[in-house]
Amino acid sequence: MPGVVPLYQSLPEGACPFAFPVITRNRNEFNHYLKAHGVSTCPFWEGYHRELLWDDFPEARCLKDTVTALPVNQSLGKSHMQYIADRVAEYCSSGVDKN
Repeated sequence: MPGVVPLYQSLPEGACPFAFPVITRNRNEFNHYLKAHGVSTCPFWEGYHRELLWDDFPEARCLKDTVTALPVNQSLGKSHMQYIADRVAEYCSSGVDKN
């Protein structure tokens, strides 16, 4: 979907992660939108340790600022997953993430 890119493209057969990380330009707005629609998201790897020289790690900074974890664990059924996908699609088509 435009504006939301999976962090990885595939998993080993049988893998069932607790979350599916995606990259978004406006992570905070994305999380707020989904939470407002009942989807529990997590701004993955949020925050910066103040003693680390973050300028030396631009890739890590980028991931810390853009990755959101979408719920995909084994307790969710097909209807839950469809609901989450529909909310992500709504967000993408709403024009909210155009910066």
